[in-house]
Amino acid sequence: MKSTSTSTGTSTAERCSHDRNSAGKTRPVERYQRIVEHFEEIARANRNQYFHVADLSRIAGINQRTLSRAFREVHGVGPYRYLQYLRLSEVKRLLLSAEDRTITQVAMQYGFRELGKFGVLYRKLFGESPSETRRRKQSAQACSPYDVSLVPSEVEESHSES
Repeated sequence: MKSTSTSTGTSTAERCSHDRNSAGKTRPVERYQRIVEHFEEIARANRNQYFHVADLSRIAGINQRTLSRAFREVHGVGPYRYLQYLRLSEVKRLLLSAEDRTITQVAMQYGFRELGKFGVLYRKLFGESPSETRRRKQSAQACSPYDVSLVPSEVEESHSES
């Protein structure tokens, strides 16, 4: 290809190379978005059961490494962290609902076996302990369980996996 200079100082070859690189980057981003959306759909459909990322990626037919790359590109966190947020949100929804189950029972249902770690994660995400959520529910029975967001809109980098 003949390299000619334009008024901006870039050669035709450089512009074509840049255009190819730009076009190549949008396709993986769109592909990653579709992968993440598909995984999120599977995860939400199975949110009442405890699954590992490997289980859900197998159900979704997505390679785990590709899934991890896609999540980091789209959300800035890995799929494990996303599932953790989803499970914690479900716990909060149940604690705010009319169900009369203990915090331990609800936490265990969603795969939180270490209750101390569960309490730390819950407080970090929602700014209150699970028992404070339960007390708030008891003092304000009119609260809707649908006010709980599934995943925080912005996730701090400190939450990303190591």
